Amino acid sequence: ISKYIMKNKLLRSLMEAEEEVGEEIPQEAMAEEDRTKRILNVTSVIS
Repeated sequence: ISKYIMKNKLLRSLMEAEEEVGEEIPQEAMAEEDRTKRILNVTSVIS
């Protein structure tokens, strides 16, 4: 369970950080795709 909670916290903080950075990126669609790929990568590494 703790691993699951850790993953959730990491994903949440990652997404928050990405949102802050994302505001400066004009190509939002591309940034969104990048973000999704990175989140999937992080998720597969952790699990």
